[in-house]
Amino acid sequence: MGIMNTRQQTKIIYSWYGKPTSSDRKLRTLQYKGIIIKSERTRREKCIQLGEFVLIEGENADRPFVAQLLDLYEDGAQQKHAVVQWFSHITEIPQNKRKLLKREVSCQEVFFDQVSGYDNDIAVETIIESVLVCMVIPLHPKEELPITLNKEKIFYVKQSWDGKCFKALSSDTFSKLKEANKKGDGILNSLNSFVPLDIVSSMKEETKKVARSVMKTKNVEVEIESKHSASKSSLSKERHSQRVANGTKTPTARKKLQLNSMYMAIFWPFGFECSMFCASSFLGSLNSGNTVFLATSSKLWDYLSKTHAISVFYSLLNMIESNQEEDFLSSSDGSYSSSSEEEDSDVLCSPEKKTKANRTFSIPKSSRKPTVHTPAKTPKTTSLPGTPKTPRNATPEIPRRSHAAQKPASMLEEARLRLHVSAIPESLPCREEEFQDIYNFVESKLMDGTGGCMYISGVPGTGKTATVHEVIRCLQQAAENDDVPAFEFIEINGMKLTDPHQAYVQILELLTGQKVTATHAATLLAKLFCTPGPKRKTTVLIVDELDLLWTRKQNVMYNLFDWPTQKHSKLIILAIANTMDLPERIMMNRVASRLGLTRMSFQPYTYKQLQQIISSRLNSVKAFEEDAIQLVSRKVAALSGDARRCLDICRRATEICEFASQKNTPEIVRMAHITEAIDEMFSSPYISAIRNASLHEQIFLKALLAEFRRAGVEEATVQQVYHQHISLCRMEGMQSPTVSDIMSICSRLGACRLLLVESSNKYLHMRVRLNISQDDVMYALKDE
Repeated sequence: MGIMNTRQQTKIIYSWYGKPTSSDRKLRTLQYKGIIIKSERTRREKCIQLGEFVLIEGENADRPFVAQLLDLYEDGAQQKHAVVQWFSHITEIPQNKRKLLKREVSCQEVFFDQVSGYDNDIAVETIIESVLVCMVIPLHPKEELPITLNKEKIFYVKQSWDGKCFKALSSDTFSKLKEANKKGDGILNSLNSFVPLDIVSSMKEETKKVARSVMKTKNVEVEIESKHSASKSSLSKERHSQRVANGTKTPTARKKLQLNSMYMAIFWPFGFECSMFCASSFLGSLNSGNTVFLATSSKLWDYLSKTHAISVFYSLLNMIESNQEEDFLSSSDGSYSSSSEEEDSDVLCSPEKKTKANRTFSIPKSSRKPTVHTPAKTPKTTSLPGTPKTPRNATPEIPRRSHAAQKPASMLEEARLRLHVSAIPESLPCREEEFQDIYNFVESKLMDGTGGCMYISGVPGTGKTATVHEVIRCLQQAAENDDVPAFEFIEINGMKLTDPHQAYVQILELLTGQKVTATHAATLLAKLFCTPGPKRKTTVLIVDELDLLWTRKQNVMYNLFDWPTQKHSKLIILAIANTMDLPERIMMNRVASRLGLTRMSFQPYTYKQLQQIISSRLNSVKAFEEDAIQLVSRKVAALSGDARRCLDICRRATEICEFASQKNTPEIVRMAHITEAIDEMFSSPYISAIRNASLHEQIFLKALLAEFRRAGVEEATVQQVYHQHISLCRMEGMQSPTVSDIMSICSRLGACRLLLVESSNKYLHMRVRLNISQDDVMYALKDE
């Protein structure tokens, strides 16, 4: 029995139980019948055998997966593996499929998983060792779920789930699950170690003797009590009628049921009859204030101490003691929550604050009486008239509209709304080929259950992000129709991150809801994507503005592109940036190689494509002349091919036309309105400042644009721009400025707010970037 993988954080050792039961020389595997999980901190061992039910670590620590062990083996690399049968919780089933059940589902109910897309071969290190008891009990469809104490460890299954519909369990599956839970074998092994048969048999004989003696005593008590039953019956009926009138329930009835359940969970390994007797007898011993039962079951006490189950025993007792106060509160006055509505109630019961004595058990010891809590009566506090009450489970919400949103009053107003950049069009014209290529790439990865990365580049305003979002929308619709496997979609944007390393934090929060530091998030994500993930869906991640995630060591980019290459990652990354050759310009070789060769380039729109985009947005709204649409399309296509700039000019032209229509008769947008909008768009104070700048200041701006194109990042140092400036001066046959002149030029442009200059004493190593768009700079310097 060799020591296997050890976790450094929790110090848990996994080792095989017994010798190999079989082996496969070709596959170099060894099969085992059980595995022992040992915690070095608590010195507790637990043996899990084939057929038992376990909890498996999920993406979220609060939602583990439920499974049954089918096989345990070791591969040639001495890695521990387990083959499992999954059980799905209702939260793991798509929202649109849950309505097929047509009933409410308890949190304890699971479904026999028959979905073919899940990987049933997992690492044994993902088994949660802290769970002592885990059971999956089969029930018939019309059976109701019993009330159990440990809701997190005992589950019930009625139906199976195959990814499309729910079905009743087959007779063969039902019998196998019933056999796995027969005689509490799963719980016995989960409580750890194998209990010797002589101890179990002797314990059963001993408990039977105690049972006979207690039953005799109980019969005597029943005879004595029956003499007084006639006199007590009238009094009990009167008290019961008073409780019904006051709206209160019989106190401690539910608590006794829970106590019996807890003690049965402790004594379950000794058989059903023994556990029933032990629980009831021990509960009766506590209520009567003696420890006779404990004294007569010394071997049981030794077993609990030997197997480290005594800690669970004590924790349950402490929980009982703490819950007694809560039960007294709930049973003392049933009108506590509605005291403001009842006029007859004059007092409110509340317990006095007392220090609880620690309950200790020894063998044997004198009898102890249970602690009696005496409630103190305090006068009921009446709320002042007019005092607002905070509603329970209050949820903030946006006020509803008192009136419906107004429809566009004119044709020009409707055209202006349709031409807004944020308006979602009915279709994306001129990007059909790019859409199909991206769709095929993601679809193939989803069908294969593998990971991959695609790099998408293009100048701003060419429809990169819009096309990718349309691909995701179509794939999500296909997943709802069961055409492709279900997947999880998340998105991050480099512009919205304060630091590139915050990408780890945002990705982890979107996937699991956890919010941790960047270093811890990177570790958790590496573990998530680099280890076999049980029942993990494929994740589609969009990384927009990829160039802003650049760091000196490039570790963020490296990890993002390295995770999809892992065997069990199931991660698909669609990286979007503005520079086509960004990997070759700024990425190290080890980063660029992991990006791969799957790339997609979005070319700038031509004037015909821009014309088609505007016409498709307007659809049947005849608010523009054909010549006006052609004019704006040609102007923008000659400058940058940015569709967003084209839409902005058209929107401004409709506003100019609307203002003119208020004075005269209504008309449509003509070429004169487009020309005026273009002049306004490109005649801002910034453009005027560039045109009136000195010659070397204009050359400095040209050098800055050239450096942006060379590096692929819209940020550069003064020294880098200075080298470009010298090259441009040599091409024009001009005298190159000195370093002092360059620093003065940079300061003047920064004072005009044309540049954003880093405030530091780094001199030539100061970083600068444009405060206006590159299109405005190019337009202002076009005639110079």
